[in-house]
Amino acid sequence: MQADAMDVNEGRLRILGETAKSHQVVGLITTIHSDLRVFAKTKEVQYDKLLLDAPCSGIGVLSKPGGFLIYSTCSIDPEENQGRVEAFLLRHPEFSVDPVDRLVPSSFVTSQGVFLSNPVKHSLDGVFAARLVRAL
Repeated sequence: MQADAMDVNEGRLRILGETAKSHQVVGLITTIHSDLRVFAKTKEVQYDKLLLDAPCSGIGVLSKPGGFLIYSTCSIDPEENQGRVEAFLLRHPEFSVDPVDRLVPSSFVTSQGVFLSNPVKHSLDGVFAARLVRAL
């Protein structure tokens, strides 16, 4: 398939699959190219962890009680990040932020308990990630 004809998401999923294979974790990762609003209505949820590669314009939900949802963007824009998480939490009070301070160095943890790499502070690309947990 030519690169210009390949859907960006299909390319990302292919790369993720190849990376999983090279790290010998193929059995641990399932990739699904889907609109989660449709998928959640038509499929039985069988996962307790989810990495959502969001297009920075909204947030999707696919989790079972006690499961985790990771919302991550390649942006440092508060409106695309903490703002989206806060809006989601208002609509879904069964979720809460699971602070990442025990998972990553403290210099990357915001006062809201989410991950943020800042290009100026960390000399890395800007990335945001919030770990959300659904109540049992």
